[in-house]
Amino acid sequence: MNLKNIIKLLIIFTPLFFLSCQKLDNFRNKDEIILLTVKDDFENLETFNNISKNYKENYFDHYSKSINFLWKNEQELKKVLTVNNSSVKYPSSNPLNIYIINDKIYGLNNNSDLKIFDLNNKKDIETYHISINSNIEFSHPTSVAMLNNFLYAGYAEGTLIKFDLNGNIIWQLELNNILKTPIKIHNENIIVILSNKILSVDTINEKINWEFIYRSDSPLNVYGGDIVSKNHLLFFYLSNGRLGEIDTIIGENIDSLFSKIQYDHNLLDSSNTLHSFQNLISFYENNKYLYTIDIQNNNFLIEKDKIDNVLSHNFINNALIILDKEKIMKAYNIKNKKIFWKSDLNEYLDKDEKIVEIINNKNRIIIFFNSGLILEIDLISGVVLFNQNIKLKEIISIYFIDNFAFFTQMNGKTTIFEQ
Repeated sequence: MNLKNIIKLLIIFTPLFFLSCQKLDNFRNKDEIILLTVKDDFENLETFNNISKNYKENYFDHYSKSINFLWKNEQELKKVLTVNNSSVKYPSSNPLNIYIINDKIYGLNNNSDLKIFDLNNKKDIETYHISINSNIEFSHPTSVAMLNNFLYAGYAEGTLIKFDLNGNIIWQLELNNILKTPIKIHNENIIVILSNKILSVDTINEKINWEFIYRSDSPLNVYGGDIVSKNHLLFFYLSNGRLGEIDTIIGENIDSLFSKIQYDHNLLDSSNTLHSFQNLISFYENNKYLYTIDIQNNNFLIEKDKIDNVLSHNFINNALIILDKEKIMKAYNIKNKKIFWKSDLNEYLDKDEKIVEIINNKNRIIIFFNSGLILEIDLISGVVLFNQNIKLKEIISIYFIDNFAFFTQMNGKTTIFEQ
């Protein structure tokens, strides 16, 4: 190779070398570093937001992650009790939440039995059958919410009920439509998403405050839809593929940028996710396309940008966390799709492990996988700082109430842990 060609190669590769060195200095643990590739676009201006969402509320529903719970870094979880509250009979249904109220555990199972356990001695106290007098063969509860020590349940055929902690039904509302999407508590009303409509129900008298129909010829997704709230605004998609936005103060449907998103509606897909953070609404479609809207300025920051090779994902604050099929985890800024960090997790993960939930505490994010693995990761660098495994398999849902963590598995069992 002549001198002229050598000089050309040095000109091409020297900037890449210095760029890589500059990025590598940001990591603490050299064993977990991923060498940068030319296509990686890293974030240099903004930082991963470390706001912790630890609310103290009088309600809890499917969309609540954490109520009055604070994760203790580098402390092992201890098993408290296992409750069988769901059923493999309805694999497309979301797991049913169980609740702790005054040292008692309340869980409604798929047979419509309200089971009550004593948290202190771990014993079964009482079982009440919640009879809704339905003649529908496939009738079963698809979600349970709690507000002011009353429970609310939605049933697959469109029945909505309010009942007390002794299993007494306070009211029952027949909506006569498929109800797969979990019900949501918003401003002490129940938000219900049916196959082709969304409505608000008063929790006191079962009166319908407002309802809007969204027609579509698309087949219904078997897992239902999703919904997030931002102050008085609701953003949602229905099982028929329609997206919408509602102003709950005036009770009006808003013809917005979000409602005009056209995405590939899939009958069996369960990976569409909505997320709200500050003035941003994000929608991640089919583990593939990311949208982010600045609702304050009414414009797209990201519009159907593709993120390839994703096995699983979850949002937290201003980041979309993805795990790809090579077990590389990346944290994307939802404002511009630039990468805060990426980390090789091959040392920790087996085949096909997926992200189930993410919370954060101080300068760490805590990532929970379906295998029972829990990783505490540095918020700034992506370095793994601590790991533990609770030895549960096929986890599909995780949530936190008071000092307890709830892990629901595919087999319908929910195991309660405390730190």
